[in-house]
Amino acid sequence: MKKLLSSLVFVFLFHTIANAQFNNTFIDAFFPESSYYQGHCNNSNYQLDTLNWSEWYNYTNPINGGVYHSLCHYIYVFNYLPDGHVHQIMNYAFSNYNQWLQANRYSFEYDEYGRLKTFRIEQQRPNGQWQYYTIKEYSYDIQNRVKVVYITGWNGDGYEDSHQEDRFEYDEVGHLVSKSVFLNNLDIYFCRWLYIYENDKMTSECYQRWGNSTWNNRDLFIYSYENDNLSNKLHQIWNYTKEDWDNYENNSYEYRPEEGKAFVISQSWNNEWINRYRTTNFISNGRLVIESTQEWQDGEWVNFSMCDYSFDDSGNFIEAKWKDYVDGEWIDSDYNIETTVSYNNGASILSGNIQSFQARYTCTGNVIESSFPHQTEVFPNPGSNQFTIQTETLFSYVIVYDLMGRQVCNQAISGNTIRIDTNNWPSGVYFWKAYSSSSTLCGKWVKN
Repeated sequence: MKKLLSSLVFVFLFHTIANAQFNNTFIDAFFPESSYYQGHCNNSNYQLDTLNWSEWYNYTNPINGGVYHSLCHYIYVFNYLPDGHVHQIMNYAFSNYNQWLQANRYSFEYDEYGRLKTFRIEQQRPNGQWQYYTIKEYSYDIQNRVKVVYITGWNGDGYEDSHQEDRFEYDEVGHLVSKSVFLNNLDIYFCRWLYIYENDKMTSECYQRWGNSTWNNRDLFIYSYENDNLSNKLHQIWNYTKEDWDNYENNSYEYRPEEGKAFVISQSWNNEWINRYRTTNFISNGRLVIESTQEWQDGEWVNFSMCDYSFDDSGNFIEAKWKDYVDGEWIDSDYNIETTVSYNNGASILSGNIQSFQARYTCTGNVIESSFPHQTEVFPNPGSNQFTIQTETLFSYVIVYDLMGRQVCNQAISGNTIRIDTNNWPSGVYFWKAYSSSSTLCGKWVKN
């Protein structure tokens, strides 16, 4: 998992450098969508307990064009198998009725070799039953590379399921050379990506769509390198009239390690290359500490936005805080929305969209009883089939662990009374943690 987390940090930073806008979230990156999946959900060293997530939802009315903004709140609660693999992620959403409701359930199954076998997304129906939304079944070649991902999608009551296969092909040295999407229920191909390499580096990526019994070009990305670093990314689109590629967008990269800087300039094509954005990244001790974005206006670069990244003494990422340049002044950006992450131990990772979120990390350490405020009661303790936590604080969810640190319960709540059903638990000592938006309460409970 440590290797995965390092990879996620690199991916996030690379995309931040390469794109002025980057919309992926940690939860998207955590789910195994890549054909290179090699059991990266093994999380035995660092186990993420919960992820509190807040984000702005923008809805454009198709009739009047009006844009509506609302702040959405989510909780992701993680559960693990004894070997450290992620077993289940429960997603809760804060509803318009001011209560936490179960929104989605993500389940992971593995084969005897520890490879991901099945990934399932389920949604809760109004009757309280769970209905699958997407099921992905993975198969591998003899070299443990993903060969086929069979995808079943639920389209709703009264409709047939959709069935799709993502098919992967590799060259003799293991490079992914094609990914094609086959629609089983229509018995046709839909699209594919073709990749070409030189000296182990991808030099081109072509996206095609199937139509009229042939593959039709759509997008082409051409990559070039200098001193093993990406120096240029050219995006071209297929012109059906000329039957040739037209320039569309170009990103050029420049690295100045002696100055601790890296640059990327984005240009668009209009019979010539026109500057659009320039991003300057300041790097210290191998970490991105400042990111500055400028727009090209009237023949010069004009300040647009800036982000400060901070780290603790151990080098763990703490937060990313964005500012916008407005009327000659730097002001805090509206995109600085807080998200909180908690862990089983004192390890912090990059977990949010660092360009759109201010990430704050909470390291829970071992579960240690907190001093209860006078209005908190836990009863009966010891007990047998259930226990209740009653407090004046409005908590949003609770997690219970056994002595081995394994989760035995996680549930969303809305109020100041928490009732935990323990009927099927073995006798022993358990630790619980209840979370609110501003505090955490921990305690111990004993089952007779």
